[in-house]
Amino acid sequence: ALNLPQRVVCTDDSSRDFLDSLELKSAFAIPGQRYDILAFDACMMNMFEVVHQMRGSADIIIGSEEVEPADGWPYRPFLDHLSAHATTTNDDLARAIVDLYAASYAGTPENVTQSAVRTAELDVTATCLDAFARALADALPTKKSLLADILLSVQRFRDGDYIDLKDFALLCSKNVAHPGVVESAQSLLEHLDRAVIANSALGEKVKNAHGMSIYFPLK
Repeated sequence: ALNLPQRVVCTDDSSRDFLDSLELKSAFAIPGQRYDILAFDACMMNMFEVVHQMRGSADIIIGSEEVEPADGWPYRPFLDHLSAHATTTNDDLARAIVDLYAASYAGTPENVTQSAVRTAELDVTATCLDAFARALADALPTKKSLLADILLSVQRFRDGDYIDLKDFALLCSKNVAHPGVVESAQSLLEHLDRAVIANSALGEKVKNAHGMSIYFPLK
């Protein structure tokens, strides 16, 4: 309803206000307060940029790479599961939430994603991502056409400016014959697998979604 070009969350139609990414971080920056699980019933929140920025506020972040269906989360199954497993670990609860979300849309035409990310892994993953980006920049003069083909085939979402980070790294590691790219992509993939503790992707259009997207527009 606000029809704003920037990325926003927690829109308030009555005040016509919202939180941008910086305000989201600020809202959770309470001294001495850290959450076991921070979960977003909102669209496209499990971007690397978002979870990395929020890593200081929670041990696990749950969200969707894709635009969520209008029905959103099935809260009753989540709460029933928690009630029945009151001593569950944070990891197991996060995995259950991801699975129950996907199960709630089984048999529908919706394309849905949901994943859980362990934030303790994100600093080293960011270092690996930086090395991967530098290797790609180094390879660009000789591999530009190949990288362009990869960008056209990588998993994208309803907002085409977002790609699945693992799918991109996989495609680069398999197809870009450049030592720096292959080595850095494999290192990034290893740490992405450590960071994403649960992932569900339901529907043909999101079959190569692995848990975290990143901003990478074609233009």
